Amino acid sequence: AARGVLEPLGPALTGAGFEEQDFYAPAVDAFRFDGQLMCLPQNVSSLVVYYNRALFKRYDVPEPGVDWTAREFLSAAQRLTRDEDRDGRIDTYGVALDPMLIRVAPFIWSVGGDLVNDVSRPTILTLDRPQALRALDFVRSLNLVHRVVPGLAEYHAEDSEARFARGGLGMLFHSRRYTTTLRHAAMLDWDVAPMPRFGERPAASALHADAYCLARGTAQRPAALAFIRYALSDEGQALLTRSGRLVPARRAVAESPVFLDPTQPPARARVFLDAIPHLRRTPSIATWHEIETRADTMLEEWFYEPPAGGVDLDAIGGGGREIALPLRDMAQPLLLEALTKPGR
Repeated sequence: AARGVLEPLGPALTGAGFEEQDFYAPAVDAFRFDGQLMCLPQNVSSLVVYYNRALFKRYDVPEPGVDWTAREFLSAAQRLTRDEDRDGRIDTYGVALDPMLIRVAPFIWSVGGDLVNDVSRPTILTLDRPQALRALDFVRSLNLVHRVVPGLAEYHAEDSEARFARGGLGMLFHSRRYTTTLRHAAMLDWDVAPMPRFGERPAASALHADAYCLARGTAQRPAALAFIRYALSDEGQALLTRSGRLVPARRAVAESPVFLDPTQPPARARVFLDAIPHLRRTPSIATWHEIETRADTMLEEWFYEPPAGGVDLDAIGGGGREIALPLRDMAQPLLLEALTKPGR
């Protein structure tokens, strides 16, 4: 967008008979650039908690409510973590959380923190603020204090999706796209729950959205526009929605039986729609992908490596500060580069 290679598609909405209000606002706003709607959103997914209903029933753990707390989430994870054959090795873990910035972000937002000082023009990561540090400490404690997540060797030996699909994991944080895989896991009894909340603040979640864009000056402009209009029509959105992969960006389709199909799992599909008012996004800047790539490597090392002195779940700024400051210093030049060279 910054380099001028995209044709703004906002006017195409009207030409196709749509209005912006027909789409969920978080998905539309994510694809604006300099006040123009550049691309038209296809979906508006969020991070949710997939959970194994059979394991919850087997161990007499209450299923997640539509408004559950971080304390209830942690209790469930502890009760689901089991060494069934008592050989000293965990057979079933309570939860898996990939130590990535996009996975950690909802916890930071949910306690009132932020990733950056300004999501439109960020100049610094704000992970060293008290709220963000509290969230980082909680996330890390899942491994180093409570031991409810697979260890480093197990994490690399079997990915979290495969572990959950075979029944070796009680809960998993993932977006809507994982639904397609699970619908083919015939023997697995599963459902979805919202992100747990901290205190009275509503739980936040991360926006996972894709959109259709159009190259400026393409020789195939009429055909491309025709495709986009069809893909966002009732029929086009319904085709993709039935695959299970996405939460349609158009309100009318999302609120219809096409998405809220009682014959298809998850039974609580409305969890995805209820999360939409509380969705947050990461910055749309040219260097953000590079920042995330570097941050994810640093977060993985921090998540699995024990700190000196241990982790205090109730402390603010303990283990979290060990990663917050290096992340801030790593990202600083890349954030400034995005401001000075937006078309990079």
